[in-house]
Amino acid sequence: MDFSADVTEPDDARPGEDGPRATAVIAIHLQPDVVEGPRYAAEVVRRQVLPRAIDFLDAVREAGVTVVLARMAFRPDRQDLIANSPLFERVARTGTFADGSAGADLIGGLTRDPRDLVITHQRTSALVGSPLDPMLRARGITTLLVLGVATNISVDSTARSGVDLGYRVRVVEDLCAAGDPEAHAASYATLATLAGGTTSAEVLDRLGRRPRGTR
Repeated sequence: MDFSADVTEPDDARPGEDGPRATAVIAIHLQPDVVEGPRYAAEVVRRQVLPRAIDFLDAVREAGVTVVLARMAFRPDRQDLIANSPLFERVARTGTFADGSAGADLIGGLTRDPRDLVITHQRTSALVGSPLDPMLRARGITTLLVLGVATNISVDSTARSGVDLGYRVRVVEDLCAAGDPEAHAASYATLATLAGGTTSAEVLDRLGRRPRGTR
């Protein structure tokens, strides 16, 4: 497998060469409070992120790739919320991402397989302040494919954390969205150089799979 980015890299830097068993897809914040919220809903719908992501996750599971479903959630009393940025101050004000609420749960229609890793985190990166890194290492994961919402916040933060932790990282461009096309494009342009970029079609082609809707 070779999830090569559209950037110039040395031949020995290509990710995914360890195969699907050493690869994990991290699906970021496929939760109603995010994908159905006023900030992101229009772009999520325009880019058809949800139906395409659901089909993609089903297909990569069949190939033996680990699926990580990452959700942000806080205790209803907010004792685990550190409101040290405008983003987290807004969460504190609005009461979103309350653990146990429908808005903080994963979206309906998303397959939940016993083999998946489902993690809850409280920082912008799914790899910070959560057990995800040791869980991935225990499975021998070396390559991360990141998708979800928002491109310029938690997708970006998780991808950067993955690079810093030594993983090979690719962002699946067509399965991400931000609040507007410009924010998505600007963030992805940076990430494609820092980590790397790919598309769902490229990944599935490497795996010899097709989305459920095209079989």
